[in-house]
Amino acid sequence: MGQNTGDSVGIFSTRFSLRSFLKCAEKLTDSQKDSINKTGFGNLLLIQRQMVSKTLLVELMERWDHEKCAFVFPSGEITISLLDVMLILGLPVTGNPVILREDTPFLDLERDFGAFPLSRTITVASLEQRLDSLAETNNEDFVRSFLLYMFGTFLFPNTNSKVDSRYLYLLRDVDKVNSFAWGAAILADIWFFEHIDIARPCLLNYRSKLPRVCNWGSMKSHRREWFDTKFKELKSDQDDCEDDLQKKSQTLEEQIVHLKNEIGDLTIKNKTLEDQLSSSLKFEEQNKKLMDEIETLQQENQELSASKQNCDWITENCL
Repeated sequence: MGQNTGDSVGIFSTRFSLRSFLKCAEKLTDSQKDSINKTGFGNLLLIQRQMVSKTLLVELMERWDHEKCAFVFPSGEITISLLDVMLILGLPVTGNPVILREDTPFLDLERDFGAFPLSRTITVASLEQRLDSLAETNNEDFVRSFLLYMFGTFLFPNTNSKVDSRYLYLLRDVDKVNSFAWGAAILADIWFFEHIDIARPCLLNYRSKLPRVCNWGSMKSHRREWFDTKFKELKSDQDDCEDDLQKKSQTLEEQIVHLKNEIGDLTIKNKTLEDQLSSSLKFEEQNKKLMDEIETLQQENQELSASKQNCDWITENCL
């Protein structure tokens, strides 16, 4: 995928053929399916028949930003992660790296599949013929032939309907095929179904079924103009949503200012009440002090009255 520059990606060509792969997979015997399961690719045998939309892929590719390593949509950016690969395809994402090195030694095994040192490729047509000749045979030759056919039609398709024979270096020991991180192979079309609802096919199983690729049914074919319209509608909806959020944000800011003003008024009122309460407490203290003084004066007055009565008695009786 190239960097998104706003221009069309031009003519898009691929020999990707999910139908061919599934047609071949449907012919497998139970024992052959068990052998493929042991390699770690068994989940791909459960995929339903789907129609891959080339126009959808073009739309998706035009939204790829090479610098950001993400798809750029009106609603934001979406990246592809190893978790996506694991959940969608059910392929291992950890293990030995899948690397086709220039210095990979040429094997006799490659020659058996029709490859040459100067042209290390195997045609998909020859692999299909090889599988037909093997029929129900279940051996290492079958496993390698089927995996190479799967690479050429489904996982690693190209424009010339050929498979790089250097994959056989990774397949030379069939028992160790599942030790490689094949999850690096990503199908953008199915990734798109998981993250974007435009042209999404019907969901066959509403339960959480893994890998996710087995949950999707067939989809209708659409012309390029249909996708253009849908993406424009998506952008229009996004613009409307942003306008609505801006209005709500403005209203919220006004409410916040209003609340701040109310809080300021309440703070002033609270201060006034505190001052009044403080004055009231001081008045109570002064009142209590005055009452204590009055009580003291009353006691002194009672004592003076008693003393006066005593003096009057002494005067009347002694003088």
